Amino acid sequence: MDECDFSIHEACANAPCKKHHALNPYPLTLKVVTCENEDNGGYFSCDACQRESCGFVYENFGGENGGSRFRLDLRCASVSEPFEYLGHDHPLYLALNPEEERSAMCQICQQSLDESYYCRKLNCIACDFVICFKCATLPYKARYQHDKHFLTFYEAEGANDHSEWCDVCERRIADSRQKGFYSCEDCCTTLHIDCLLGEDMYMKPDHNIMYKKGFTGYYMKLHILPNNTLSRPFCNTCRQRCRQKIVFKYKEHYRFCNVSCLLYNKKIVR
Repeated sequence: MDECDFSIHEACANAPCKKHHALNPYPLTLKVVTCENEDNGGYFSCDACQRESCGFVYENFGGENGGSRFRLDLRCASVSEPFEYLGHDHPLYLALNPEEERSAMCQICQQSLDESYYCRKLNCIACDFVICFKCATLPYKARYQHDKHFLTFYEAEGANDHSEWCDVCERRIADSRQKGFYSCEDCCTTLHIDCLLGEDMYMKPDHNIMYKKGFTGYYMKLHILPNNTLSRPFCNTCRQRCRQKIVFKYKEHYRFCNVSCLLYNKKIVR
């Protein structure tokens, strides 16, 4: 049998086939979402953090009575109560009622999202700390290819002790400091979250997806490419070189640095 280049984390390989989660009353089943021929287009949006991903997903279809599909990526599915967040001294819980949760503001990203696009939130019952699933599941430490040390996640109040400029995009960290940042104490390397992890961090290279352009738009077959060539491509929307770890390719002549640029482009030829 010929060998292939398939690889998987040990934790992902040992993920249970079924599990229960506090965010949904029904059992969730583990599936693999990779094929563009599936009804989900080969990717999914996590109902806890709202990130788009292709790969493993826990989902159900609303139990015996039917209903809307509920999906969690593996990181959000691993969050349980009490949740120990390394950036806070107290344990966190899913203790907000629906109205409180919709109006609560995450103290990391400072965004209060409306009901059509909102992240689920954890809160501290000992103080007023609130954090959304998107920020709670960010890695506390992460590797940067040009630094031999791990970079550590810092919140806004720790900004004054670190570099003012992002080493990747060369823009001021202060421009998005409310979202936190990553920095190395030893080398003074400082990066925006998206510059280190990528805006579409869970979309996997070498996958094909069918992406719908707008609510009433048409489906576009996209190929996700690793952005690792010596000359990085120009995005057809923002007209800048793509800085993210992946590039979205449409047909032969279109390249986009992220999904946002894809959706905002009005000149795409079907």
